[in-house]
Amino acid sequence: MIIKFNLLPHEEKVVESPKKAISISFAHFYIFVLIILLTFIIGAVINFELNLRKLEKEKKEKEELLNKYKNIALKVKKLEEEKEDIKKRINAIIELKKNQGQRLRVLYYTLSEVKGNKVLINSLKTEPGKGYIKGYALSLEDVANYLKNLEANKQVFKNVELKSAVTKQLAEYSLVEFESEVQF
Repeated sequence: MIIKFNLLPHEEKVVESPKKAISISFAHFYIFVLIILLTFIIGAVINFELNLRKLEKEKKEKEELLNKYKNIALKVKKLEEEKEDIKKRINAIIELKKNQGQRLRVLYYTLSEVKGNKVLINSLKTEPGKGYIKGYALSLEDVANYLKNLEANKQVFKNVELKSAVTKQLAEYSLVEFESEVQF
């Protein structure tokens, strides 16, 4: 067997390692992260400003709407006051209409009970709810009958009272002058 030694220097083969396609240094990475952070911060600020403007616009719209509702509420309050005033007027008119014929009815019944010319009405005065009758009769019995007839008519008269009855002599006649109060 033969062993050969090659003592001649030969070139060493240098195996090149494959080059890394991307070579990022720490400075490049830091700048990249900084740019991303700045972009994010700028985007957040812009978003915040847009939301702020939107909220201010909504606030202004809502304030205008609130003022509009306040004006409507004032108008409603005025209308309610007018409504109450009109109700009061209508009720007053209804009361007046209801009581309008009351005095005439009292006068009618007061005069209709004068029968057979035994009672003569001298004066008739009415106030709200009351009436005063002054007159003459031939006797106390005629006055009593007249007042009983008035009192019997409960739909018109609530109370009939004789205030005074005085006998007076006029010429050859003896007359009773009477005063009464009726409530209706």
